[in-house]
Amino acid sequence: MTRAPAVRRIPLLPVPVSTAPAATDDPVSELDQITLTFAEPVDVAALSRLLSIELRPAPGIGDEGGLMLGAQDFDIQPLERNSRGDQQSYVVKLHQSVPDGRVAILRLKLADTPDFSDQTFELRVRTAVPFTMTSSDCGRGFDATTSDGIMRCTSNATVSDYSAAVDDDGNAADNADAAPATRQGRGMIFRFSSNPVVGEQFSVRDALRISPPVDDLTAEASDGRLYVNGRFLTDKVYTLDVAAAALKSN
Repeated sequence: MTRAPAVRRIPLLPVPVSTAPAATDDPVSELDQITLTFAEPVDVAALSRLLSIELRPAPGIGDEGGLMLGAQDFDIQPLERNSRGDQQSYVVKLHQSVPDGRVAILRLKLADTPDFSDQTFELRVRTAVPFTMTSSDCGRGFDATTSDGIMRCTSNATVSDYSAAVDDDGNAADNADAAPATRQGRGMIFRFSSNPVVGEQFSVRDALRISPPVDDLTAEASDGRLYVNGRFLTDKVYTLDVAAAALKSN
């Protein structure tokens, strides 16, 4: 009588039913933990052994500059359930927060065998973009040209009337609310990676150190831009320094 071939059964981890944060969530500041929720409890030791996290510089397409984290870099803690029939969540607590401007790629092997190496659950979580100034420009009604590191603002003959509805590039705007309408005098526009605010301990004049000084200096933040206006004089070179920690993201 011929014996049937032995069948080797490989237990597979279930795929998480949800995660926090989710792959579709907005970028996270100070990412220090990821929660995995399963339909039923799983073995914590197996979870620790089969889980890895790779940190890549955003946008995370290539692995250049990446850093692999293993079980020594995080702890896994099960959360308490209200009843035995509830889903089970596990918090992956990182020993160090993920820096801004990174993509954290969590990979969970579903089996502890090379034969099933392609059976993997993957989650990508983005951290916040570092707060930084991305560009600068002249205010409405002026064109900007840069030479030898100095930006020169010249009047735009096509849009010289401040009462006209224009966008921040000096082009006619269909919507008069395209930019804040309370700005007076000549101005500058500074674009940031997120909406800037002046720290509570700073006044506008203390935060934005303009030399020589400018009378009636005002600053207004909107849509990731800082609008600086005042009585800037013609044919005058101004230097702008931002005091340390004076500007931050809101």
